[in-house]
Formats: sequence, structure tokens, C-alpha cells
Amino acid sequence: MTATETFLTLHIGGAHFSTCLFNRETGGIVPQSYQRIPVSYKVGQNMLLQIWANAIADLPAKHLANLTGCAVSVPLPFIDPKAQYIPACAERYAKLYPICLVEFFAEILNLQPEDVQLHYNGTAYLKGELFARPGLDVPGVAGVHFGTDLSASVITGGGIQHLGWESKRYLNKRANDYLSAQALMRGYHQETGISVMNVGQLTALSKESVAARDVLKDFLRRALSFLVREAANSHIHTVVLGGDLVRYNLDFFQNLKEELSTRITCWSNRDDTFHRGLFQLFQESEQHVSLIEF
Repeated sequence: MTATETFLTLHIGGAHFSTCLFNRETGGIVPQSYQRIPVSYKVGQNMLLQIWANAIADLPAKHLANLTGCAVSVPLPFIDPKAQYIPACAERYAKLYPICLVEFFAEILNLQPEDVQLHYNGTAYLKGELFARPGLDVPGVAGVHFGTDLSASVITGGGIQHLGWESKRYLNKRANDYLSAQALMRGYHQETGISVMNVGQLTALSKESVAARDVLKDFLRRALSFLVREAANSHIHTVVLGGDLVRYNLDFFQNLKEELSTRITCWSNRDDTFHRGLFQLFQESEQHVSLIEF
């Protein structure tokens, strides 16, 4: 009996690392292969690499034995060191730039470097949403993910293109300095002197704390105003939103959306979105489909 070939997808976020194995034949997710490991903002380079390696080692060994390739979803500076924005975990990422992630993952997975792909987070996110919503696969649809960093891509006539919203000027700074989960938590700390671990904790506090509620609502209003402006400038008719800011604050977004009459019509709450997108990108690359990532 021929062993089932598998494909590994990895998502590198500022506050977590996740894994997912796919059955090459069926396209289904291998049971017990999805892992989402929290990663502290304070973790240094060596510990970060060890966390990644340990997570991969925890995957079902029999499926790793038949691994044929890997795709990794990463912040933009990993792909384009000249990216004009500063990631929330800038110090950690800057130390990782000299390390070739392709070679790092190829070595621990016993793959050839050409069997490891890197894709921008925004591209993988949007591709994963299109898998869940096939009818949206038309030019003018954008995917915007509010994670530790802001990431955004749009469908064009030639494929998926990075929008560059991270570096757009907003309130005299780059948008990423204001419109990311890290920026929200930093703003709450500046306002109250209280530190929170993540967006979920801040959202929970907002149910009883006026200060937390005001900081959160002001942040979300700014985020939607920015999205409306940029969507209009980029001829975008539909925006698919994702990330913990959306996951924990659907009511805020829905209410403000109506106030602002935005073009935002879809909402995401899927844990496997990045991984589905990476697997789709891999399959298309095998079929020699031309994709634009920048």
C-alpha cells in the first residue's frame, strides 16, 4: 500500500506560531496536525526558533515521514527586507532577517530548499478566505488581517497583490503603528497604566471597564475609517476582515460599519484560514499558475 503524501503549512504571527498538515490526495487536514502555540513578545531569537522546531517535532511522525513540501506564511519583511513599515516585533524580526528561513525549515524537515515556499501573510490570508467563499474570487476583493501587524492584499486581474497598507501614512505615522493588535494594547497601557496579554483580554475588560471600552471603540472607529478611505482609493468593493480584533469585536465592527456605510461586507472567524490559503498557493504553484504577491 502506497503511503499517503502530506504537505505542511506553517503560519508565523507576532504572538503565535501554528502548524497544519494536509493530505496531498484529498486536500483534507490531517487529524491532530493543527497546532496554535502562543509566543510571548519578549521571546528572543534562539528561543523562537526552538519553539518552531518543537512544534514541528510534535506533529504525527508517520505523516512527517511522507512530507513532500512546506509553505510558510510570514510578515512582509521576511520576504521583502525593504518593506516600508516596522513590524510590532521589530527587534526579534530584525535578528531573524540574516537567517534564511527556507534553509532553516528545509533542514529540520529533511526537505530540499526548493520544496519550501514563503508567502506574505496577507496573500495567504486572502487566499484562505477565497477557499471558504469561492464566489468572492473576483478583482476588487481585498483581505485585511488585524494581527500583531496589519496585513492587506487584493485580487487584481493578474492575481493577488500586496496593498502596502502597513506603510500608509495615518495620523502622522505609518498605519501599522496605529492599526495593529500591538498598537491597541500599547494604547490601552498608555491610557491606564495597565498591561494586557492580548486582544481577547482587553475585550473582556471592556465589558466592565469604561476606559477599556473607550480605548477599544476609538481604535476600531479609526480602523474602519482607514479601511473605508483606502478601499475607495484602491477601487475595492469588498473587504474580508480577519484577526483577533475582528474575532472578539464583531458587534463593534457591525455597528460602526452601518454608521460609516462602508464597503466591508464579510467577516472571518476561521482558525485554519492561513493554512488553507497556503495549501491553495502551493497547489497553484505546482500547476504553474502565475501569482503576483507584491
